Amino acid sequence: MSQAASISGQGGAAHALGRQLASPSGIAGSIVGVAMGLLNARPTRLVIDAAEISADHHVLDAGCGGGQALALVAPRCAHACGFDASPLMVEQARARNRHAIAAGRVYIQRGRFDDVPFPSGSFDRIIAANVAYFWTDFGKVMAEFARLLRPGGRVAIYVTAAESMRNWRFAQTGTHRLFDRASLAAALAPHCGDAFHLDVDQAAVTRRISGIIATLDRIDARAGPAGK
Repeated sequence: MSQAASISGQGGAAHALGRQLASPSGIAGSIVGVAMGLLNARPTRLVIDAAEISADHHVLDAGCGGGQALALVAPRCAHACGFDASPLMVEQARARNRHAIAAGRVYIQRGRFDDVPFPSGSFDRIIAANVAYFWTDFGKVMAEFARLLRPGGRVAIYVTAAESMRNWRFAQTGTHRLFDRASLAAALAPHCGDAFHLDVDQAAVTRRISGIIATLDRIDARAGPAGK
């Protein structure tokens, strides 16, 4: 095989992996879903901690993937819901959380970020880990979060920092929008208006991988931002 053909093949594989991370499907998607759960363990815990979930909270995992975060959140809140655009991920998430679903503590269905399938004012907390790379319209996503969130609620968003993702070939194929702290803040801030107070901070995932956590507190004139 020529060097050019080898490079082309590597690029095709990286692009295919990027597409699967955006929307897992088929046998490859099943494998990717399991792998995502293992590799995202630390980011998942970071975004859950940032959300500051309490026992009386109703929580939404936006883009729930294989349901790993829901499995961690469900025991510490009143009720947890999740949605994902991938039917395969919904299936995996339901299987992982089947006992909590049977007990009425978790509900999962298919949905999109620009048309979330839950009633307005349903949630005290929304978490979104490793999904903002794929949002094509931040305004629509933020409008949905504002619709869904109760006064005084919080959205917590995690992305791996661009400085780390630039070392990963799949992230260079056009499937992921990369963020540093400033660019994530710039993407979110125009859509906060008077509805949200925004904080964006760096977070250490490993010694070599850096993440970014954004928290958006729904402003309640009576109580102030969440956690304040």
